[in-house]
Amino acid sequence: MFAPRIGRTNRGPGRNAVRHAGNPCADGAVQSVRHLAAPLTHRLRSHAPTLNSSRGRTVFDQSPEAMEKALENLTKDANEKLERYAEMRQQIAAMRSTAQSADGNVSVTVAPGGAITDITLSERALRQSAAQLSASLMSTISAASADVSRRMAATVAPLAPAGMDVEALVNSRLPAPPPEAQEGRR
Repeated sequence: MFAPRIGRTNRGPGRNAVRHAGNPCADGAVQSVRHLAAPLTHRLRSHAPTLNSSRGRTVFDQSPEAMEKALENLTKDANEKLERYAEMRQQIAAMRSTAQSADGNVSVTVAPGGAITDITLSERALRQSAAQLSASLMSTISAASADVSRRMAATVAPLAPAGMDVEALVNSRLPAPPPEAQEGRR
């Protein structure tokens, strides 16, 4: 068993001491913890959420019971956010968008991040010139990528910080959909 001797035991009963074999003197242990925790407590107070009061008190200015309740609330909120993030990640991982060219000869499915998961070409598409097929593929890929990006932004938006318009941010970085591409979703 680890039995440290902390501090000086000759400064009087209970001062900065663990007496022997893990039996702390209650007063000494409390004083030692307070001394060690003071810098951390000061740092936490400066970043602590304030309570709804006109005096601007923080949760650390309250009783131990109030601090415990505040910690429970913070933990509960953090766990709820983690659950929502996990659900959001699953939704995004399963998200796909399919776009079809204006003539219907090319169909492309894209996952978030622009990963192409499927390309379907009709027999007529294979009879097109290389330049026509290339242009049709590029415009269809662009349309599917833009659609999946917009859908992903709409999924993430509810969890974004207040005042952050994720959808507007994503839309500002996407090209306008080409007029010949018709967007579809799978």
